[in-house]
Amino acid sequence: MIDEVRISNIARGSNEMMFALASLAPSVTSQPGDQTVAVGQSASFSISAIGANPLFYQWRQSGTNVSGATQAGYSIVSAQLTNAGPYDVVITNSAGSVTSSVATLTVRTPLNLTWLGLASSNWNTNDVDWVTDTSVNTAYTPGDNVTFDNSGSAASSVNLTGPMTPSSVLVSAANDYTLNSSVGGGIVGVSRLTKSGAGTLVLDTDNSYNGPTVIRTASSSSARLTPTAPWAPARLRTTAR
Repeated sequence: MIDEVRISNIARGSNEMMFALASLAPSVTSQPGDQTVAVGQSASFSISAIGANPLFYQWRQSGTNVSGATQAGYSIVSAQLTNAGPYDVVITNSAGSVTSSVATLTVRTPLNLTWLGLASSNWNTNDVDWVTDTSVNTAYTPGDNVTFDNSGSAASSVNLTGPMTPSSVLVSAANDYTLNSSVGGGIVGVSRLTKSGAGTLVLDTDNSYNGPTVIRTASSSSARLTPTAPWAPARLRTTAR
């Protein structure tokens, strides 16, 4: 028995017809992707699916349901080592269910890096411009703790090639530093900025990090921070030392 007929001048696939969608089991149209974050950084997964409404979602870690993770997206505000592992999501409706592909979350312990600017003046994830606290030259990885001190005075104008998500930024130098970007780069995410030392720090970047900004001064020096890009005064806190 046909109880409804609709005529349209637009060609549609069977999964786009209302009568077909009404009995359509869930189907994934966009799978979640792997992620690597540092401890304390945020992580998020998302999925897109079609099928008869309502669709119900249940995210799982290593096959175990994650409590409260029942939306198309799942976020971890501050990832810890225990959050690492495989994730998937089971989507169900009245017509059936489907399980997404597995996405792996890798949670790494951040390195403590000091800027040298050996390869270039660019802050990116490719150039070996940093040295670890164990004297190993390396490239920056998102979530690392970064320091700009007198060691990098020969490359004191640093170009951010995009949004950077360090866990922390410490600028402690007698020389001046300028962080700039020609492509809208800046310090973003869960991060904090600390300025000390006699040098001036100029921030000519689009920053949106949500941690504190601390300026430390000593009786023998004056620490100055000059923001030249969009700045949120609520993030600014001065601590005298």
